[in-house]
Amino acid sequence: MSRRPASRSTPAGTSSGPTEQPATADQARLDAELLIIWARNAPTQAGRLERIEAALARLDAGAWDATLVPAAVRAAHQLAGVLGAFGRAAGSRAASDIEHILASGPAAGADQRQRLHRLVQVIEAELKRGPRKAPRLGQRRPARVAARAATPAEGERVDLVVVDDDQTLIETIAAWSTALGYSVRCFGDGETALEALGGEQPRLRAGAVLLDVDLPGLDGFAVLRQLHDVGVAQQTPVVMLTGRSTSADVLRALDYDIGGYVAKPVWLPDLLARMGNVLESKTGLFVVGPARTAGQR
Repeated sequence: MSRRPASRSTPAGTSSGPTEQPATADQARLDAELLIIWARNAPTQAGRLERIEAALARLDAGAWDATLVPAAVRAAHQLAGVLGAFGRAAGSRAASDIEHILASGPAAGADQRQRLHRLVQVIEAELKRGPRKAPRLGQRRPARVAARAATPAEGERVDLVVVDDDQTLIETIAAWSTALGYSVRCFGDGETALEALGGEQPRLRAGAVLLDVDLPGLDGFAVLRQLHDVGVAQQTPVVMLTGRSTSADVLRALDYDIGGYVAKPVWLPDLLARMGNVLESKTGLFVVGPARTAGQR
C-alpha cells in the first residue's frame, strides 16, 4: 500500500490528523514569545477593560460621563486591535462593537446597556483564553530586503518599519516578523519615524512601512503626507493599519501612493503574509477590511 503524503500545515483550531509535522525550533520560540508578550501586557488589557466598565457603571446610573466615555472608546479600540492580532476574533468584534456603540453618542449607549454588558463578558472570556495558537510557520523564509548591503550614505536597511503607539501590538508584530525572517524596526510615534526615514540622507531605509493611522501627535495621515513629500512613499510601499475603515479614509490614503490599507482588527499571520507579498513585489495595492461610508459605525 502506498503511503499517504504528509499533510500541509492547517489553520489553528483544526485537526490535521497523525501526519501533522512537529513544531520547529522557530515555531517553539514564537509560541513561547507570544505567551510571554500576552502575560506581560495582561495588566494593560485589564486596565482597558476597567475603563470600559467604569463608563458603563456611570451609564447604568443614568449619567453620560464626558471624560470616562472617550477613555472607554479609546480602550475598546485598543482591545479590538490587540485581541484581533492574537487571533481572538470574538473578543475583537465585541470590543469593536463597544467602541462604535459608545462613539455613537448618549442615546445609543443608553439604548444598548444590556448589550454592552454582554459584550464586556465576551471580552473577559477571551482575555482568559489567552492567545490563539500560532499557525505553522512552514519552511519557506522570505527574501530579506535587508540582505542587500547599504552604503554608509544610505543608512541602515531593514525589511519592515512599524509605526504604532500600542506597545502590545509592536511587541507582537516584532515577534512574528522576526520568526518569519524579517528584520524590523519599531517606532511608537510618527515624529520619531519621520526623523529616521526622512531627510536627504535618511538614517533608515525600509523595504516596507506599516503605519498606524491613530498615532499621538502627528497622525498616520500626516506622517504619510510627509513621507510622500520627501519621496519616501513613492519608493517604499506604505501600508496603512487603522481602525478607520470608511470609504472616505481609504480614498484619502489612496492620494499618497500607498501600498495597502488594512482595517484593524486583523490577525497578524494574515497581515504579515500580505506584507511579505509587498516586500517581494508580488502584489499591488490591497485593501483589507470592510469599507464603510463616513456616516456608518
